[in-house]
Amino acid sequence: MEETPSSDPRERFIAQFEWDGAEMIYRGNRIGPAYRVTVEEYHRFLEGNGRHRKLVFWSLLTGWLVVLGAVIVVPPFSAMFSQWSAKGIMPSAGVGLAMASSWLADRWLLFAPARAMRARRPDAAALSGDERLARTLGDRSWESLFREMVLLALVLLFLVAALSFFGANWVGWLLIVGDIGGIALTMVQMLRKSGFERHQGIIAREAGTAP
Repeated sequence: MEETPSSDPRERFIAQFEWDGAEMIYRGNRIGPAYRVTVEEYHRFLEGNGRHRKLVFWSLLTGWLVVLGAVIVVPPFSAMFSQWSAKGIMPSAGVGLAMASSWLADRWLLFAPARAMRARRPDAAALSGDERLARTLGDRSWESLFREMVLLALVLLFLVAALSFFGANWVGWLLIVGDIGGIALTMVQMLRKSGFERHQGIIAREAGTAP
């Protein structure tokens, strides 16, 4: 439970729980208020996450297909679909809708235990700003940051190619701006992580614990 969580949604969900004696402590996204849970509750949360993740996946897929079918078949959506496709808006809007709905669904699943326990009094407050920063930067591996950078760069290339092929449109430009913003934020995270690790190294050397 103490390991750095990976990008896998299930592992990120499990990483929110840490052992504390015979029970466990839950912190939303590893930084929220601490709630004590029993092992039985943990297994119920874990089983519910797996069950709901499958339900959300099929619900999203069904929703996307229904929306796609509606805009293709049902007038006046079909006319709008033809116009937007000709202008290149539809592919960009489809990518944006898929990304936004997937992200929202992931966050909803991740914080399900926090919603279930919001009536309880937490055992400890959420982490402070410095503690959040230390945990966030410590959780992010260099591999995951580079993988995120490559993925965002590939999405950017796809969006630029789509706009070049279909023609410029405001949805595509909006997605490009958002993607460039994501690349910039990832670069900032890399710089902050580099500074954080240098700072931790200095502290370790001063304490005589550096390897």
